[in-house]
Amino acid sequence: MKIRLLLLGLVIFLLVFMCVGCLDKVFGPIEETETEKNKEKDKATEVDATNENYLDIDFYVVDDTTNKLLPVSINYPRKEGIAYATVMELVSGSDIHQKIEGYDLSLPLLEGTEVLGINIDEKAAVVDFNNQLLNFEDQNQEKLAVTSLVYTLTQYSTIEKVQIRIAGSIVEELTHGTKVNLPISRETLGINVEVEDGVDLKNSDKITVYHPVLRNETNLYIPVTRVINSNQNHLKTAVGLYLNGADFSQPFEEESEVMKTQVKENVAVVSLSKEFTSYPKQMEEGIVKSLILTITELDRIEKVQLLIEGHPKVLPAGTDLNNIMDRPAFAKIN
Repeated sequence: MKIRLLLLGLVIFLLVFMCVGCLDKVFGPIEETETEKNKEKDKATEVDATNENYLDIDFYVVDDTTNKLLPVSINYPRKEGIAYATVMELVSGSDIHQKIEGYDLSLPLLEGTEVLGINIDEKAAVVDFNNQLLNFEDQNQEKLAVTSLVYTLTQYSTIEKVQIRIAGSIVEELTHGTKVNLPISRETLGINVEVEDGVDLKNSDKITVYHPVLRNETNLYIPVTRVINSNQNHLKTAVGLYLNGADFSQPFEEESEVMKTQVKENVAVVSLSKEFTSYPKQMEEGIVKSLILTITELDRIEKVQLLIEGHPKVLPAGTDLNNIMDRPAFAKIN
């Protein structure tokens, strides 16, 4: 009898052990799973906390080599009055000065410039400066400062135009003739503006073309607003102007052509001739990104499919054109 009881107990023990093992295999070790979930939750919280404290801001600064404006993205502490803080960072000697000077970049507002107040109402930012805004050496410096201010502030969804005041008052123009009496938007202003030959200004449009430059082994992108006749195909014209380059940016060794352009919903399909790949390999990233920036600057275009001779190929440095590309971020400097 005792032997039977011992055998029965042994069988029950083995059955319980086997069931637990099966459950473990089916559902996994419960305590370990919960631990992993908690780790993931902690990790997500840390990322969210980081994102809450910082944001990427595009600052439009001066490229000292070309004396033109270009955007750089800087991870910046989130704070109250971010519009005020952003404008003050454009003043020479500010906190971001040391971040950009190694790239031959400088800030557009003169040292000693102060923001006396800033008010945002109905998507218009009224920025009141001290008299230092009247002390630029020439009109080119004035235009760089005004354009930088407008483009930097209008990246915020709450701002579409900027009204400049000096010591509380609206002035007709700055010292060297730059008009500031009316609210200024990106659309009315443009950036690093160039007018194409033979353009009828009364019947014209603006398109912005990004050109790649290399600074401190980093790809930066100089936007140039080209004024063109309004009867042109904007997509084909923008890509053609990009391929032609600029006096400060000529990356292609052979002349490339736009073979075909098409827009499907929000995707631009652009086919280029094989000469497009006639660039130094180290410039490929900058060339592709600046072209995508140029194309997605156009209305209603959000993504781009690039083709070579009608086919999605892999470029010399490895960029796979089988992938439809989104608009890239500007160069990050931290």
